[in-house]
Amino acid sequence: MFLEASDVTTNRIIAIISNKRNEMYGFATFTLLIVVLLAAFAIRPTIITIVKINQEIKDKTIVNEQLANKINALSSLGNDYSNMKDSFNDFQLLYPSNGDYSLFMANIESICERHSYTLDSVNFRSKEVGNSLDFHLSELDQWEATINITGTDSELTRLIDDIESMPMFPVVDFISYSNDKDEQGKTNFSIGITLFHVNKTDFYK
Repeated sequence: MFLEASDVTTNRIIAIISNKRNEMYGFATFTLLIVVLLAAFAIRPTIITIVKINQEIKDKTIVNEQLANKINALSSLGNDYSNMKDSFNDFQLLYPSNGDYSLFMANIESICERHSYTLDSVNFRSKEVGNSLDFHLSELDQWEATINITGTDSELTRLIDDIESMPMFPVVDFISYSNDKDEQGKTNFSIGITLFHVNKTDFYK
């Protein structure tokens, strides 16, 4: 049995087309493999790097915002300090570092006069911690002031209230008095008061 020429030609064409198709499939497979390899070894690390960089940018942006907030807060505190500097200087009168209780003396004289008491004497001395008040304050020492006054007992309660309302917040520890009265019905009172002063001379610097 013999094949005609046309059949041979057709078979060759089919074979050629089949080979071309196989080559195309192989090329497509190879190309896909190359793409997969590129994605695995080139594109993926690049994407990871980009993600890390974006995260670092976000973190640094947050840090910059926090620093800006702190700078603004410090600037505001600086302005507040400038505005209140005179008040801080007055604080030394409330809690002096050298035992100078001039503010206390000025106030106690005014209070005694207001309630018709005569201020006879004032004594100051360092007070041992633990006697009556024990605040365990590292920067403040306790001092004791004893004032001796003459007057009636009708204003004594108001006098005590005014003493404990003074700017340096003194505390009345005790009150003693004499039963003897003069012709005007006045008697002698002794009042013990706890005061505080800063125990560091450079505390306000």
